[in-house]
This record gives sequence, structure tokens and C-alpha cells, in this order.
Amino acid sequence: MDIINRRFENGEKSFKIYQLVNDNGVCVEVLSLGGVITKIMTPDKEGIFKNIVLELEKPEDYYINDAYRGAIAGRTAGRIGGGKVTIEGIEYNITKNSNGSTLHGGTIGFSKKIWDSQPIKEEDYVGVKLNLKSADGEEGYPGNVEVQVIYKLNNENELTMEYSGTTDKTTLLNLTNHNYYNLSGDGESRIEEHILKINSDRICEMGDGSIVTGRLLEVEGTPFDFRLEKALGKDIDDMTNEQLAKGCGYDHMWMLNGDKNTDITFRDPKSGRAMDIKTNAECVVCYAMNFAEGEMLSCGKKASPRMACCFETQAPPIGFNNEFAEMSILKPGEKYEAKTVFKFYVTQ
Repeated sequence: MDIINRRFENGEKSFKIYQLVNDNGVCVEVLSLGGVITKIMTPDKEGIFKNIVLELEKPEDYYINDAYRGAIAGRTAGRIGGGKVTIEGIEYNITKNSNGSTLHGGTIGFSKKIWDSQPIKEEDYVGVKLNLKSADGEEGYPGNVEVQVIYKLNNENELTMEYSGTTDKTTLLNLTNHNYYNLSGDGESRIEEHILKINSDRICEMGDGSIVTGRLLEVEGTPFDFRLEKALGKDIDDMTNEQLAKGCGYDHMWMLNGDKNTDITFRDPKSGRAMDIKTNAECVVCYAMNFAEGEMLSCGKKASPRMACCFETQAPPIGFNNEFAEMSILKPGEKYEAKTVFKFYVTQ
């Protein structure tokens, strides 16, 4: 296993780039800008390696990255309804950056910060350690917060993401990675024919503005039932379903059962590429890229709807009336910890 690091410089734009490579040739590329993962190179059933996450055309494009491609979302992943949250009886106004609500931490969230970074090389993995300090009042959040994210790649083709954080004042902390996965490689095909399985009996109802209501809905008998494998695109355009219509497809929170070795399986029958996801997070937000701004990608294509799917493992987003806020509360003396493991493999 090996780790290669270099610095990208273009005028005032400067950050570090790390490549984690295991003995099987699997490669993960990470930026110190936003903790962005730009590449996950895995083989198909013919042994051909391609990138299974959407990568922007040029490294400097990640300074904008309004779709959060590959980035760490924080302080709070997902939305906060109306940008308001009450913590210990005090109402805080968090920066509104999405239709009158907060999305993924505000205007300049963790996804656009330069993180302190250092490579890690151990006997059983190579990795990158990322550290960031967020000041009291930043984007409206209370408390001085220190966070750490560690990406690890081992020879079992497992990419582990470990998140931790502390605060000096009661606050919110809820981190995730926002990769856009397309297992055909280099965006060769869309993801409607990809096969998806989610170990979840319930989703959270989505209300106006894609804000959670706090009400949990059973998936049985609905387009949201992925307890058995099915094509992601099988029911995605059923706009007679109110929830699908609100999101223009899948952009919802599945509460994970957490009682199996794998929480999520995603695979592409054509290429044979597949991945299993296991997390200690309470839920996953699956976003099937229902919208796209047409950014140029490194594969030479423009980003287009249904080109990839995100699996944002996290605590639930927060509703207009503080729904689920308690699941993101972090107090002084406590330590925030979360972990997600992605295992990449090939099926015939």
C-alpha cells in the first residue's frame, strides 16, 4: 500500500492532493479542500479500472462545488427548516442558503474550507487525517468546535470514514460525505439500472422545501421499499406518489434498521462493480441526482440528472419545528463519533 501527496497551486488557490493506493490497485484521491474525494478507482469484471464517483473537470472547480461533490458536509449535513433551531431554550438563526432554509452547514460550510491534513501509513491501511476548527458563531452555530475526519483504505478494498468532534458550548454536529456514485465508471451510463438494497422499514416524510416533517412512513407497498434488491429507476418516476413528486425522485431519509452486516448495497449489473455500506449512523439520505447544473466533469461529460446517487450516512436532518434536532446535539465534555465503511467488490 502507498500514499502519494502533492500540492495544487493556481494563483491564490492552493491545497493538498493525496492518493491512497492499496495492493489491489484501488485508488482513492482526497483533497484538503473540503475533504473532497475526487476519485475512487475500482475494477470492473474485466479488470478495467475506472472512477466510480463524479469528478469535476479541474481541481480549482472545487472552490465553487455548489453540489457538494465528494465533500464533507457540516456542521450539519442536510437541511435545517427555516434556518432556525432551538438549543437549550435559545433560538439560533443559521445561515439560510437554500430556499429560505440551511443546507449542509450554510454558505461556507465545511465543504469549502481548507482542512489541516496529514498522510497516514500503517501496516494494515493508508489514509488521510483531516482537522478543522469552527469558531463560535460561524454560520450562526454556537460553540467553538473541533472536528476530525479520517479516511482509511485497506487491502480488503474497504474505504472507512471516521468522524469525531468536540465543542465548548452545546451545539449541533452532524457530518457526512457527499460522494456521487456511478458504478459504471467515468459516468459511462446513468444509474436507473443500478441495483439498490436498503435495510430500512421507514422513511421520513418530506414536506415543503424538502424539509423533514418528523413523521415516519412505512416503506412497504411504496416506491421506497428497497428491502429486497431492485433497480433504482424502477419506480423513481412514479409522480402519482406524493413523496416522489415532492423530491422529483429520490431525495429522502431512510431510517436504517441497523440489524444486518450491511445497511446498503449498490451494484451495476453491466460492469459488475458493487459496494456495500455499513454505518453506525441512524439514517441515510439517498439522493438520485434529480437535478444538475451541467458542470463539466473530468470524464468529458456534463453533469446531468440521474447520473449518480449519493448515500449520505448521518443523523436525521432538522425540521421547521426542531424535529430530530436532539439527534445532532453535542455538549461540552462529550465526543461526537460516527463511522461508515464502504466495501468495493466485483460481481459476475
